[in-house]
Amino acid sequence: MLADALPAGYRPEGKDVISLSEALYVNMLSYGLARRQGGVGPDSQAEDSGQDVRISSAMESISKILSCANADGGFGWFEGMTSSPLVTAVVLDRYASLRDRGLLAELSQMNGQDSLDDFDEAVCKGVEYLDYTFFSLKYRPLWVGGLSVQQYLYVRSFYAGLPFDASAARKAMGDKEFAGFKKNIKEYLTPSGKRSTGSDVLSLARRTRILLNLGMSEQGREMAGDGVSVLLEGALSVLSMMMWCLWRNMQWSIRPEAGIILMR
Repeated sequence: MLADALPAGYRPEGKDVISLSEALYVNMLSYGLARRQGGVGPDSQAEDSGQDVRISSAMESISKILSCANADGGFGWFEGMTSSPLVTAVVLDRYASLRDRGLLAELSQMNGQDSLDDFDEAVCKGVEYLDYTFFSLKYRPLWVGGLSVQQYLYVRSFYAGLPFDASAARKAMGDKEFAGFKKNIKEYLTPSGKRSTGSDVLSLARRTRILLNLGMSEQGREMAGDGVSVLLEGALSVLSMMMWCLWRNMQWSIRPEAGIILMR
């Protein structure tokens, strides 16, 4: 029943990278859900026209996304446009989500083991571009495609296994600003004292994911700047905040006189 409701061959709403990556994301999630409902997978001998359309649409989206990749490693909003850190971050975020679900591995298996090599290479270059622009173009305002520390950390944490050149970042920013950057990271990842700004459940969940991602590799721990103990301390602190928020929401949702929990 769920499989019947899934879109077969979701088409992008435009030719921009945001729409193209959205179509890739939707098609591959639909493929994965349909496969779990008994649809065609990489080892299946059965035929499923809906799954075939999703796969072909995903490969078409990847081809068009690659046409928007530039020589500097970033992705432009449209083909031929200059690279944007924000647009590049969206592509990297959606790629990581599909990768971590194993869906890109299945897509590669169904289309040939080297079918996604160009995409993989472009994404690695995108990470390098994100590092360079974040530390070198530090005065780029958010309203023209710049990234906040939180946005950069979130996306970059999914690629913690790729080298992070702390010495190059320090050189680009200068010792004083780089020290301030590391301080901002620590304050964001390991909040202390009273509940800080951005301590809603979604923000806390994102912060916890960053901590877990960074803690999985030596490069990630170097990026965090204070080792495993601080990462673990931060994870416990954030989880405690999440439990507090959930408890607080439950308190507001319970009507003692009615004896029920109101759903909202």
